[in-house]
Formats: sequence, structure tokens, C-alpha cells
Amino acid sequence: MALISPINATDEAALRTIRRPLLQEVILWEFGSDFRQHPEFAGMVEEVDQALEVDPQARERLVRLIHQLQK
Repeated sequence: MALISPINATDEAALRTIRRPLLQEVILWEFGSDFRQHPEFAGMVEEVDQALEVDPQARERLVRLIHQLQK
């Protein structure tokens, strides 16, 4: 996945920078690219992003996901 290949998932600033674009891609992958036009799309991405920001376990899962996708 070109989006995450250059990312160092242990770098907090890099993780914050990539988190939202990665969430968008995962959601679109799951629901299809047309979902981007849905009125709830931006709100869904925002809520998931905020949850990842405050939950250390969710953050660790994201780091593991990035590491797995980079392999």
C-alpha cells in the first residue's frame, strides 16, 4: 500500500499525519468508493480518528496494522 510504505509507525507525528488518510482508505475499501459521497462519510472518519487519538489500545492496533501492511 503506497500510502503507508514510507511511514514510520513508531513516529508519533508521522502516525498522526497518516491516520486520517489511512482511515479514509480503509472505510472506502470496506464500503466502496461511492461511500465518499455519502453525507455521513466525513463524520464517520472524524469519529474513528478521535477514538484512535484517545484510546492507547486502538493506537497500538493501528501501529500493528501498519506494520503488517508494510510487510
